[in-house]
Amino acid sequence: MTEQVPPSSNTVNGPVAGNSVQAGMIQGGVHFYLNQPAPEPPLPPLPPLPLIQAPAVPPVRQGPRKRVLVAKFLGRWLWALLPLVLISGAVAGLGNLLAGPGPLPPRLLADLVVLPVAGLVLWVWSMAAERRFRDLLTLSLDKLTPQRVAGLTDRQLTVFAVCAAVFCVAGFVQEMLPPDPLRTRTDGHVAVVFLAVLALLAFRQLRHRKKCAPEHTRLPE
Repeated sequence: MTEQVPPSSNTVNGPVAGNSVQAGMIQGGVHFYLNQPAPEPPLPPLPPLPLIQAPAVPPVRQGPRKRVLVAKFLGRWLWALLPLVLISGAVAGLGNLLAGPGPLPPRLLADLVVLPVAGLVLWVWSMAAERRFRDLLTLSLDKLTPQRVAGLTDRQLTVFAVCAAVFCVAGFVQEMLPPDPLRTRTDGHVAVVFLAVLALLAFRQLRHRKKCAPEHTRLPE
């Protein structure tokens, strides 16, 4: 008499993670063989990186910008030339008052009235102070020369004097040209007087330096 096998059933409910075997009847056992790849050998350690010393960074100079330096430079020159500008304006104003509006040459000739007046003042001063007229004239011209101009080197002073003379001549020629009806005419009387006085003072400073320079001594033959 054969043994009856009770009916069996199996079900899989829900998600399955991994391998799953479902069968009605199994004889002889169940064996699972999973082909897994062999683990990879570990990578060899990397050699240590060489130490690279960063180049020394020069310290950043914390100073004013170029615009500030240029502004200070121009401000010092303007401050040094301001007395001469005021004197030139006063002289030009006197020339305009004496000659009236018109061409520039008569007004420049009227400016020369200042020279005998200034000479008379210096002569009275020399008589009152009991000093030589020439010494007072030299002192007055030295005081009138801006310190910035007097502090230039010989080469710089030469270039400065030549440039002032060239600009003075150019301004005079510009004033002598017929006016342009399309442009507003500006009076360059003050500028011409200022540049002329500045050029004369610069050339005088050069002449004074050459005169006071020590002469080279000659060796006896």
